[in-house]
Amino acid sequence: MPEDLGGCQKMTLDNSEDIQYRQKLVEEVSKLQEIIEKNLPDMFGILMACLSVKAQMLIEGINLPFFLVLVGRASGSKTTILGCLEILPDSIKTYNITSKSFVSHIANVKQEDLKEIDLLPRIKNKMLITPELGTMFSTREDKLLETLGILTTILDGKGYRSESGVHGSRGYDGDYYFTWIGAIPKLSDHLLKILGNLGPKIYFLRLNDENLTDEEEEQKILDAITGKKYAVRLAEVQQQTKAVWDVLESYIKQHGKIKWDTQKDDIETVQKIVSSAAILSKLRVPIHYEKHPSEKGFVMEVESRELPTRAATLLLYIAKGHAVLHGRNYVVEDDLGVVLDVALSSAFKKRARAFRALLENKGEINTQELADKMNVAKQTALNQIKELVVVGLGEFIHQPGRTKPFDAIQLNKRLHWLLEDKYKKYWKRS
Repeated sequence: MPEDLGGCQKMTLDNSEDIQYRQKLVEEVSKLQEIIEKNLPDMFGILMACLSVKAQMLIEGINLPFFLVLVGRASGSKTTILGCLEILPDSIKTYNITSKSFVSHIANVKQEDLKEIDLLPRIKNKMLITPELGTMFSTREDKLLETLGILTTILDGKGYRSESGVHGSRGYDGDYYFTWIGAIPKLSDHLLKILGNLGPKIYFLRLNDENLTDEEEEQKILDAITGKKYAVRLAEVQQQTKAVWDVLESYIKQHGKIKWDTQKDDIETVQKIVSSAAILSKLRVPIHYEKHPSEKGFVMEVESRELPTRAATLLLYIAKGHAVLHGRNYVVEDDLGVVLDVALSSAFKKRARAFRALLENKGEINTQELADKMNVAKQTALNQIKELVVVGLGEFIHQPGRTKPFDAIQLNKRLHWLLEDKYKKYWKRS
């Protein structure tokens, strides 16, 4: 989309033309869902989440970059989803990327020529697509800290400068807004621990292929190899994804970026987005286990927890992107689904699974029940309960047993909204 929108009136989605636009957009999104369910089952929610990231670029006033990383098995659905995004306008795809790609200091290139190599100016106001981030995120700890330090600075959207003995100080200052979708096969606790200390600037979305049973996996493979060829199925989804984006872009080109109507935002939904950000900050705060001579087992110490303000802002952004895909310039309850998908995916996996099990068990679960649900040892389940308690997501209680009480956890009362029927569907699908 061109940066210069000609000073046109901002989009408000109020008049009859807007109603027709909304109807057309909803129609194309419905077609996309039908085609995906026929050709690439279980991927509609993932694709819509990614499109919700890109759609943020169409909203007036959004200037914080959003970086979403898809997590799924190699040769899985990640490539398919990214293949649907790369055909859209203002998308830049690259494989060989490091944190130093954004501002280069290559010794054998003249300084005046480095601007042609630098990635940062090329992705300004565009979507960056990186199908393989495993190499970037799987280096040794000192290198990983350096990489993430650079990325978190770039994700402030205010440019980046770096130093070298060859070219001195190089970089870019000012507004450098972009969105970014990447992919990795596995999200390690080690990576999350470092990110927990650096702040909430990178978000994740786990694909369903992580949890397939052997039977489900075999059936999925059978469907793939006995049905239409993959290239044909992908082309159909790509074509309809482009049709959805064409409707959005044609309207934006006529009327300018979308002006958000905060007065129409459902205030209860916004409050739940803020609550989701607080939940995320607790689900991914690092916990240090330390042997203590006066205690049995380990003592848990919560490390510095991120303030959820930035996370709340970015989760609201993705909710807004989801709203735009449905022809709205205000958030409603249905936009909460993508928020919870991302929030529960961006946490330590075991802790998030334990939290989900707590919700599935109506807000109270003991160690034996949790061990059975997670298929882990009872001591591991107890540790997960203690983690949820120490970060403030629940209270430690005892349930009566035949011989001795069960150690158990009860959901924090402030989070009982997640147990309401109207909200269950959102975290159950994530």
